[in-house]
Amino acid sequence: MRCIENVATRLSRYLIESRKRRDKVVSVLNRIGVPAAAPKGALYIWTPIPDGYTSAEFAQKLLDEANVVVTPGNGYGPAGEGYIRLSLTISDDQIDEGLRRLSQMRGAG
Repeated sequence: MRCIENVATRLSRYLIESRKRRDKVVSVLNRIGVPAAAPKGALYIWTPIPDGYTSAEFAQKLLDEANVVVTPGNGYGPAGEGYIRLSLTISDDQIDEGLRRLSQMRGAG
C-alpha cells in the first residue's frame, strides 16, 4: 500500500510541476506575440510560425539566431507544416533560458 501512496504522491507532484511549466511557457509566448494555447495533456506546445517561412526554415532561424531548438511541424506530416513544436520535457532552467532568448529575439524584430 505504501508503494501505491508513493506513486500517487510523485504523480501528483509531477502533474503540478507540468502544469506550472506549461502555463509559464504559454503565458510568455502569448505575451511576446506568439499565439499559443495550453494543451490539455500533452508535453508539447504547438504554435503557428510567421508567414514567409516553412516550419523547417523557422526552426532553423530559431536555432541560428536564438540558439533555441524546436521541432518543425512538417516532421509530423503535411498537417504539421506551418507550425513548430516546443517541448515541455526539459528542465525549468532550460525552459526559462529558452523563453528569455525567444523574448529577446522577438524584441529585436
